[in-house]
Amino acid sequence: MNQVIRMGDTYVAVLHGTGSPETPRQWCTYLATSRDLVHWTKDPRGPLRPASENKSSGQLVYDGQQWRLYTMHDKVDLHLPKLNPQP
Repeated sequence: MNQVIRMGDTYVAVLHGTGSPETPRQWCTYLATSRDLVHWTKDPRGPLRPASENKSSGQLVYDGQQWRLYTMHDKVDLHLPKLNPQP
C-alpha cells in the first residue's frame, strides 16, 4: 500500500502489484476502498493505467482542481485520471 486518502467516510488506498501473468510481470497501480481501515475492497475496474505500461508505486495528489496520479516505476510520470472526485 503506497498511500491512504480519506474521502468523506471512505478511505481510498493506492496500491501496486503485478497485473499480468506473463513473465517478466508488469507492475500496475490499483485502488481499494474501506470504511474501517481493516476490510478493503479492490476496485473492480482494475488498474488505473494499463498493465502493459508497467507503471506502479502510485501517489495521488489533489492540486485544488483535479487529481494527479504520479507513478514511480521505472521513472516518475504524471497521469491525469479521467475520474475527478473531490477530496
